[in-house]
Amino acid sequence: MRAPTLVVWGDLDVPHVPERGEHLARSIPGARRHVVTGTAHLPQLERPDEVSALLLDFLVPAGASR
Repeated sequence: MRAPTLVVWGDLDVPHVPERGEHLARSIPGARRHVVTGTAHLPQLERPDEVSALLLDFLVPAGASR
């Protein structure tokens, strides 16, 4: 079964998190990746507006009304 997948992490997180994020993004067919700059382990709390916009763009198909 395939499902749209978005892998997100912060660029200031501990080293194994970006490594695992890259591995997941490469391993899941069609996965999208996004690195939130200037954040550590909780980008959704550190940059909520950026992460919310990212999630909306991922979840709402282009051209669909919000």
